[in-house]
Amino acid sequence: MTDLKIRGLDLHFDGHNGDHLLLYIRTNKNTVYLTGIGTHSDLF
Repeated sequence: MTDLKIRGLDLHFDGHNGDHLLLYIRTNKNTVYLTGIGTHSDLF
């Protein structure tokens, strides 16, 4: 696990454009780690 990539999904609640992100790391086909969820300003 020397080459981990953090990925993000832009979340839209109730059809609205928001600035919420879900950040995760996928280590293999069966394991996903949630690394953060919140607004852009909270996470970065």
